[in-house]
Amino acid sequence: MILAGPGSGKTTVVTNRILNMIDNCKVNPENILVITFTRMAALQMKERFLKLASESDVHDNAELYDDVTFGTFHSVFFMMLKNAGEYAGYNVITPKAQRAFIREQLLYYNIPLPSDGEMEDDILNDIAKAKGCSESAIFNPASCENDFFEKIYNEYELFMNQYKYIDFEDMMIRTLHMLESDKESLNIWQEKYKYIMVDEFQDVSPVQLRLINMLAQKNRNIFVVGDDDQSIYGFRGAKPDVCRMFTQVYKEAEIFRLNMNYRCCETIVNASLSLINHNKNRFYKNLKAFNKGGNSVEYYNFNDISKQDDFVTGYVYNKIYNDTSSDSDESIAILTRTNAEASEFTHKLQKHGLNILYCGNQSDFFDKWVVKDVIAYLRISVGDYRRQNFIRIINKPQRYISRMYFTDENTGFNTLEDNIRCRGSKENLEEIIKLQCHVKNMNTMIPFAAVNYVRKVVGYDRYLHEYASERGTDVKIFLDIIEKLQNISKSFDNLKQFIEYVDNVSEDNVNNADGLGKADESKTHLCSVSTMHRAKGLEFDTVIIVSANEKNIPYCKAVSLEQLEEERRLFYVALTRAKKKLIICSVQKQYNRKMQSSRFIRELHL
Repeated sequence: MILAGPGSGKTTVVTNRILNMIDNCKVNPENILVITFTRMAALQMKERFLKLASESDVHDNAELYDDVTFGTFHSVFFMMLKNAGEYAGYNVITPKAQRAFIREQLLYYNIPLPSDGEMEDDILNDIAKAKGCSESAIFNPASCENDFFEKIYNEYELFMNQYKYIDFEDMMIRTLHMLESDKESLNIWQEKYKYIMVDEFQDVSPVQLRLINMLAQKNRNIFVVGDDDQSIYGFRGAKPDVCRMFTQVYKEAEIFRLNMNYRCCETIVNASLSLINHNKNRFYKNLKAFNKGGNSVEYYNFNDISKQDDFVTGYVYNKIYNDTSSDSDESIAILTRTNAEASEFTHKLQKHGLNILYCGNQSDFFDKWVVKDVIAYLRISVGDYRRQNFIRIINKPQRYISRMYFTDENTGFNTLEDNIRCRGSKENLEEIIKLQCHVKNMNTMIPFAAVNYVRKVVGYDRYLHEYASERGTDVKIFLDIIEKLQNISKSFDNLKQFIEYVDNVSEDNVNNADGLGKADESKTHLCSVSTMHRAKGLEFDTVIIVSANEKNIPYCKAVSLEQLEEERRLFYVALTRAKKKLIICSVQKQYNRKMQSSRFIRELHL
């Protein structure tokens, strides 16, 4: 096991080890399996290995190096299922079909539609996590109550079996069952892959660990690379304990530590170590910086969020357009805790004409149900009377109006009033007349004022407080989203312009399915905006971490010691993306609420 700290050259070690096995140890390339977590990581590692192998003169036939198997957990184990004739590509359920089924279940059990978009994903995450847990583990869902989750889970499994679908977790579970029950198949794959290498080992789930151990059981030639301090996917079932479990399963295993950080300068390494040493559940490491010296860590605590945002925007703008020094073309990244923050910063920088690479989908923010609700109000106010807009907002806040009154795809207020006069109550009619007055008032407002009107006058903020209270959720999560939307709306002069922008963001991300926002690659100056999770594995000359405040990092949902330690690891990952300069920002006030700087800042000992 290689315990590889950030920037310690683990990919170099892995690719050189593969080449050494083939060239010097005479290992057949077909017997080598290299597993990592993302398709992009697998492709990049294979590309780096083949580039390294192209410089070797040991073998005349360079094509044999192509016989090494590089893949993700899902691709490797689904290949085994397909080879057994169990499944084909059409058996894999799409995420869209998964969400549609969960949504049907929510409607069947009369769960309120505010959950649209987010609750489906939360339940699917819990289903995936439950499947990935060991059979003896007690699973407690985060998305809903245990009894309700059990019903949804059972219905989901019946649906999957009825249509012979499998999801990503099933790929691994079915492979595990196949190898456990069919010793001949197990032996075939153990003979095929005698040498197993696993990258980002700290992120494996219990099922993935069992599969790896089963394949490695016969030859016991397994090589894993990981860093328990960078285990940040607890919501997928991964735990940093897996590195300790490796030494219990493979008692003869040797542990090597890559303790030299070649990426970050010394002050960044020392600050990050000071932070992560506060975690108790970890392997001790004594990382050193190859790049000595430097005064490269800066911390700013701004009066309010607008001051922070102006500073960051100004810093990036000056670095790109006004800096004439030799390092003026170096890479910059703004790292955020949430997708909403990342989307907001992307918009602000683009507004200033800056060339931005957004590491994610900007539509992640505009797909949130809170945002969709407010945008639906704005659409109605400019005359978009489609049924879907009315259905979305008609009982937010509660108006006790049934969807049966919306009989046509396009339902104007006159038709709606006629329908209610025929079948509804006097109270229903009064609510519709009041809603019509609201949207008429909003029609001539600038977007910022219209969003504020929806919140304060129509009563959407009140609705959010009631919604959060009923579910035991922190309302701040929802208020932060709507406040970020309102902040973005400041840049637009009228409602139609703002709505068009929202629609274009969604369309751009459908057309750019690789998940990267538009950027003109011909320009040398490029600023990246990313969440801390998405930044893992990346590096930048300068990193700016924004809104390092309590309830943001650590996140408001992190309450247990285990969750707080994962949040600290996430902050550690963010810090160690910086090569030369690290800027950390916090705010004293956000949208008229007092804020505390993150406890993690104190732990840096700046």
